[in-house]
Amino acid sequence: MLAGYENCEDALEACTKGDNTRVDMTVKDIYGGGLLSLGLNENILASTMGRAQYIKDKSDLKPEDISRSILVMMCMNISQLANLVAESEKIDTIVVQGFPHLGFQKLFKVSDS
Repeated sequence: MLAGYENCEDALEACTKGDNTRVDMTVKDIYGGGLLSLGLNENILASTMGRAQYIKDKSDLKPEDISRSILVMMCMNISQLANLVAESEKIDTIVVQGFPHLGFQKLFKVSDS
């Protein structure tokens, strides 16, 4: 609904064409580059939708970019929660299954970092 799509399938399809970095803020946007001393690459997401507030002409906000940003935010939050549960329960493998037409089908190993 935030991006103006009528259903989830249309929003997911739009994600494949969107670029979340047009509306999301990265470490580079905040610090002008990476902070390698802290292990922060310049392309790491710093704020979902953080860049959108600085876009003067709101017609430049593309629905597919907003959809991609929302998907990235959801995936990152789900990943964080899955990782926390896996660590607390001593589980070493997480299987993520869903939306194979978007290439979202991966196997993750829980790391110590």
